[in-house]
Amino acid sequence: MSSKHMLIGLYSGLHVTSKIKFSYIFTLIYTIIKFSPY
Repeated sequence: MSSKHMLIGLYSGLHVTSKIKFSYIFTLIYTIIKFSPY
């Protein structure tokens, strides 16, 4: 009935979560590079 809608919702939720995770990892790497003595 609504399995396609559930699949789309799950995919978009995973996409948002991975985007947040990517931005968090990018911020972490940027902070490490900024505070490293190089």
